[in-house]
Amino acid sequence: MYAILVCFLISFLIFYFSGRLLSSNDIENYTIFDSFFIGVSIITGLLSYWSLVLPLNFFSFLFVFIFSIAVFILKFKFFKIDFINIKKKRFNKVLTLGIIGTITVVVYSTLLPKTFDSYLYHINAIIWNEKFSVIPGLANLHDRYGFNSASFIFNASFSFNWLYDQYLFIINALSFLIFIVWLLKVVYKVNPFKGLFLLLFLFFFSKQYILEISSPNTDVLPNILVCYLLITAYIKFENLKSKKILFITVSLLCITLKISTLPILILGLFSIYSSEQILKASTQLFFYGILIVLPWIIRNIILTGYVIYPMAEIDLFSFDWKVPMEMVTETKNWIVSWARIPMKSNSEVLALSFSEWFPIWWNSQLLKNKIFLSVAILSPLFFVIKYLMLKEKINWNFFFLILTSYLSLLLWLNAPDFRFSFGVILFLALLPIGFIKISSLSKHLKKIHLSYQLISIVILFHFLINGYKLFNLEYNIKKDLYCFYLPNDMSNVKKERNIQFEKFKIQNSKIEIFQPKELNMPCYDQFPCTPNLNRDVRLRGKTIDDGFTFKTLKE
Repeated sequence: MYAILVCFLISFLIFYFSGRLLSSNDIENYTIFDSFFIGVSIITGLLSYWSLVLPLNFFSFLFVFIFSIAVFILKFKFFKIDFINIKKKRFNKVLTLGIIGTITVVVYSTLLPKTFDSYLYHINAIIWNEKFSVIPGLANLHDRYGFNSASFIFNASFSFNWLYDQYLFIINALSFLIFIVWLLKVVYKVNPFKGLFLLLFLFFFSKQYILEISSPNTDVLPNILVCYLLITAYIKFENLKSKKILFITVSLLCITLKISTLPILILGLFSIYSSEQILKASTQLFFYGILIVLPWIIRNIILTGYVIYPMAEIDLFSFDWKVPMEMVTETKNWIVSWARIPMKSNSEVLALSFSEWFPIWWNSQLLKNKIFLSVAILSPLFFVIKYLMLKEKINWNFFFLILTSYLSLLLWLNAPDFRFSFGVILFLALLPIGFIKISSLSKHLKKIHLSYQLISIVILFHFLINGYKLFNLEYNIKKDLYCFYLPNDMSNVKKERNIQFEKFKIQNSKIEIFQPKELNMPCYDQFPCTPNLNRDVRLRGKTIDDGFTFKTLKE
């Protein structure tokens, strides 16, 4: 636990310092939380460019560490303002909740990763980034190595493997901690019904994702970022105008984490449109796009031969490492079909019409998810009726907020796995609560805030108790107190599962690749490894750095 806290602190300072580089000129509008997520965006871009020529390891971490220290020195007067403001404000409520929240998140962070895909390919993809710069045609070795999520870049540089000789995947957990502390802080700054919205959101969002924060999962961080932007706009529509750097950088980052978050870019574009200096804001969008999105696109092209993978529709290149189109189509079909009806062939599932597959999918879902989805789909009607009955003037900020959320929902329905976009579904489902207005409640604001503080404590202790139960299942603290310094190494998982491997030589080379004897099983602790090796794949040159292809190259 101590090691995780140390890594949390170091990583937080790197992101916070880096984020103040862009937000310091308007320090009153950007909070420490905003700066943290802006910093995450900046560091992503820097590490993405680094990965094009060098592996992501201790030296890439050292690079961003020095970068953040340089920002701290150059912008010290702004950090001094932050520290002064913190001293002036009373954070008794939030401080207490923040301490409980931190303990809760750290307990869950010590658990072994619970996501199957992390053992299947996430961790192995991270190792590829650690040992090599981006490899041409790596997706030919295994299609999922082409899933170029920026979360792999983060976890490769911030795994602290070089320090503790084991992986600590702290990015999701740290971002989750910052997000929930921010929610708890905002509860006391909004009207009572918006506060209720935030508490309900905190509970159900945590219920969905808290077990996944100890893994390098690719769903947690994009959901956090999307919801951070949506809620920031929701609690105060003026934020779309005053926090344009936040909306631009973080919406661009979301795309590099998960392409299905594309609709969130609407908020970034609307913040530019709302700006008094549209030309300047447009220039910023272009600059940040080059910093954050361009290296991600380049990585896509090098890894797969496609601008966006697995989207064979955008087919611009003919590199020899390019993944065959039929394989790209097959990968995309599996993603869609598995989200609709898992454990069946994709051809069978995709042959079904919406009216045929949807009832099967619906019947397999949890009751709470059915309720959330139903209310989310219907929630815009609440506001249509509200505006028609009360004849209120349409707030276009709110219109774009609904449009962004609803487009995200419609895009999700193509591959409806709740973990992909649960945050947006939950946001839409709970949204009407925050727009209830009862003026008489303002007289009882202190009592309401006190009750919300008690509810917050109950929520945090609910998760803390459940986390401690899981912690006790993995650790015997009566016999071994070492876990309070460092959590279990994931290599123990292989011993428990007794995974057997075999080696295969890549054609036209002496390079050997590991593969589990039982296909599509975890191979995270072997390298180089693929869950399912295609025997036709071959090296483009003499070493792994040269990349992989299916074509026969001239000697």
